[in-house]
Amino acid sequence: MDFPPIIQEGQRLTIEPCAVVRFGDRVGMQIEGELVAEGVADRPIVFERAGAAAWDSLRVTETGHVRLAHASLRGGGALGNSRIDETGTLVLVGDPRSDQGLMPLASVQHVTIEDSASLGVLLSQNATFSDDSLELTVTGSGSAPLRLWQRAVSSVPSGLYTGNQDDEIAIEEEASATRRSWVRPPCTIAACPIT
Repeated sequence: MDFPPIIQEGQRLTIEPCAVVRFGDRVGMQIEGELVAEGVADRPIVFERAGAAAWDSLRVTETGHVRLAHASLRGGGALGNSRIDETGTLVLVGDPRSDQGLMPLASVQHVTIEDSASLGVLLSQNATFSDDSLELTVTGSGSAPLRLWQRAVSSVPSGLYTGNQDDEIAIEEEASATRRSWVRPPCTIAACPIT
């Protein structure tokens, strides 16, 4: 893809098992509706860069939802005008003014995010993973594997978060963008001491 597609609210895009989606330099996908990309173990779905430069992200807004299963996201997280800890290959953006509270914007099952130029995953505002999420691997990121608000910590799925530039999960204290705690994987998120 050489253009940034937008899945608008009320629309659904389904990507079939075995598909390979290639993004051009700094091109990504904005999901205001629903993206369903559910591969199977022997026929995974791959999102990757088309050339040498990183693609942008799968960016899910407060009205969107993404379901990824048996999928790999490789070589995303292009920096563009963002700092390295302000973008990622998978970006979930909630709405803190929502009456809904926490917003589960992504279901990930057996998903690998690798070689991101920035964060592997950024959960912003009150965005979370859904309860059915499991087995997320983030490796090779140019920054931390995850950055999220403190109240979203319990939604982080089981998985591996090592082999990144910074093998620490960045946790923001509620609405403050200035105070951070760091959790060092591998460990169970709920049992990790915050230093």
